[in-house]
Amino acid sequence: MEPKLYDFRTISFLAGTVTVNVTATVPDQYVGVIAHAKYVCGEVSSTIYVKLLQIRAGTVTGTLDAAVLTPSDPVWPTAPGRLDNVVAIVPPGHRVDAVAETGSVTGIILFGYAPGRMRRP
Repeated sequence: MEPKLYDFRTISFLAGTVTVNVTATVPDQYVGVIAHAKYVCGEVSSTIYVKLLQIRAGTVTGTLDAAVLTPSDPVWPTAPGRLDNVVAIVPPGHRVDAVAETGSVTGIILFGYAPGRMRRP
């Protein structure tokens, strides 16, 4: 039986060179599930690296997703997301932040909660 996802929503953010908070801290009885992440940069004059970070108590504990945007490919990915395509699992007590090494990137994630602890498929 597939775990049920709760409180599923689309969250948008603007990532710059300073880390920005994307989600709230995942409650103890759940894990956060990122089903899709998309990054768009309007004006790309050089290569831009953007990352989704896993944060606990102000400390980066991992990288959940990363993308490279270039002048020829300013959007990643180009295909729409699906709820059954898990990008990352966020453990209880962690939140998601975003950062771009240079410039700024608009991002959007599909984020929800699943009860208990689970691993990436």
